[in-house]
Amino acid sequence: MDSTSCRAQQHAAGAPRRTPRIPKRRSTPRQHRPDEGLGRSRGGLTSKIHLAGEGGRRPLAMLITPGQWGDSPQLIPVLERIRVKRPGGGHPRTRPDHLGGDKAYSSRRNRRYLRRRQIKHTIPEPKDQRANRRRRSSRGGRPTGFDKEMYKRRNEVERTINRLKHSRAVATRYDKRAYVFHGTVTVASIRLWLRDRDQPASGVSARFASSAVTCLSSTVGDGVTAYQVFALSSLAGAQAATTGSSQ
Repeated sequence: MDSTSCRAQQHAAGAPRRTPRIPKRRSTPRQHRPDEGLGRSRGGLTSKIHLAGEGGRRPLAMLITPGQWGDSPQLIPVLERIRVKRPGGGHPRTRPDHLGGDKAYSSRRNRRYLRRRQIKHTIPEPKDQRANRRRRSSRGGRPTGFDKEMYKRRNEVERTINRLKHSRAVATRYDKRAYVFHGTVTVASIRLWLRDRDQPASGVSARFASSAVTCLSSTVGDGVTAYQVFALSSLAGAQAATTGSSQ
């Protein structure tokens, strides 16, 4: 798990103050934020993408916040967005096998949440937190576990972000609305899944492509434009044709 800051173009600011409505539904988009996910820093307008990825360098869940927001408070909201469909049906899987993060995600609140959900995690403890725990003696609790070999895999989420930022609309935000930018990042994430042909079994990409486009089509009014859905449908069809010809 990691985060990245995206520079917002100057025209990304100035969104109307009124609450947006989904056409023909009279409801607010699920990913709408009153602050539009825009923050100010020394570099100007920025937005931050908090991302949870899997071992194959593909995104699983994300959250858009203003650029100056910290990483630690967003760990729980991002983990609660993970939904992995089971092959045999039933409730989707929401708990990862192992979670890795840097020192920014180290806090008693996060570790308490991970222990309650029985999620194994590898998060280094900063020096100040370690000194504070030792100063409190037995009341400071036990030392946190740390697996060096597992922590070496944290580069996978950084490489996922690198692949995600190959899309210029993700590296630089041009959308005024936060839910529209969330749809842009979602489309770029699904493209990574559809274009990744290093699947363990033949036909996996085609099956995921059809389900991904079906799921995305239901959110057209929630930030994803019809043109983006058409582009994904064409990409999914090409991926399915490639998979079928290789069998």
